[in-house]
Amino acid sequence: MLPEIKVYKIDYDFIISNYLDKTLWKKKWNLFVYKDHVFMLNLYSIDTKNDEIRFEITYNKRIYSNELITYNIQNTSIRILKQQINGAIFRLMEREDESMARSSSGYQSVYNAYRDEDSRLREIAESFLDDQGIELEEVRDAYIERYICNNAKMSTMLSNYLDGVKYTFLTELLLVFTKVTEDTKRYENVCNAVGNKGNIALIESAVEEFLDEMETDEYEEEMTNALESL
Repeated sequence: MLPEIKVYKIDYDFIISNYLDKTLWKKKWNLFVYKDHVFMLNLYSIDTKNDEIRFEITYNKRIYSNELITYNIQNTSIRILKQQINGAIFRLMEREDESMARSSSGYQSVYNAYRDEDSRLREIAESFLDDQGIELEEVRDAYIERYICNNAKMSTMLSNYLDGVKYTFLTELLLVFTKVTEDTKRYENVCNAVGNKGNIALIESAVEEFLDEMETDEYEEEMTNALESL
């Protein structure tokens, strides 16, 4: 049995025509439901000065995250409003997918390597500053942060890993939503991202090699040579 997909048709004309009706202020409308993923819409605020209504888009998986959409009564069409809402739903999906990626064991392994490198570089810089007799905290902090920024490699790997696993954790949801909303461009973006996962193994391998490299005398010598004179 196929999972139930519900795309709700909202009477936006009615809401916009009656936005001053207080009975609508606490009302929520379902927008899209797939399995246990529920996206809803509600009125958020009314800006009388700028003739604008703000809608809030919420996602049951992201309780403390939402999207706000502004509808200008004079200039925004219903078609544009629907596009904005669909874009907001997609962004909420993206944020949840990224959150799941950051919680994954693969990402945590790369992140741990990132922290290990930061600690190793910090030790090298602090040892150098101690040898130079530099005690002023402001000078030490500025020097260390600049040194780490100029020589750290894992921050790039961490970013590359996150890019590499993009759309991996909510692939089905993203594909279903972009398909039913006929969002061809975003649908193709998800397909392309999911179909290009070969780099993940390369990044993981590079991380392992780098962790081994950090334990060598050659690494310490290279990083020591990278220290700037005071």
